[in-house]
Amino acid sequence: MENNGKFYGFVVYEIVENGLLNGLFVNNALQNKGKTMNEIARRKDEDSVGKSDVDISGEYNNAWIGIEEGIVQGTLKISPSSNFTYELEWEGKNVSIKGTGMRIGSNQFVAIYWKTDDPICFEGSK
Repeated sequence: MENNGKFYGFVVYEIVENGLLNGLFVNNALQNKGKTMNEIARRKDEDSVGKSDVDISGEYNNAWIGIEEGIVQGTLKISPSSNFTYELEWEGKNVSIKGTGMRIGSNQFVAIYWKTDDPICFEGSK
């Protein structure tokens, strides 16, 4: 797998319940200096909250806290892909990020991501 410098970062989520993802992330933005930062995502569809921990796909309200930009609010979309993977898309103020992720056990989810103007492709992803 060759990324040609397009890799931007990764996030590890704890699946607290089917409606809440609590994440820690790190990326290679110079202003973040490689520090671990926080992200939280709650499902937009309130009817699905707490019903199942199996299907994490859906649309989430989310916010992340950057080193210099502070709190950034946006949306996170998680869609099933192939080979047990998911496609992710974060949209926030002046930022668009895409990623690919997989569940680890029953209560963790990990994703790698890149800025949309720097796409990378991995075997088994769309």
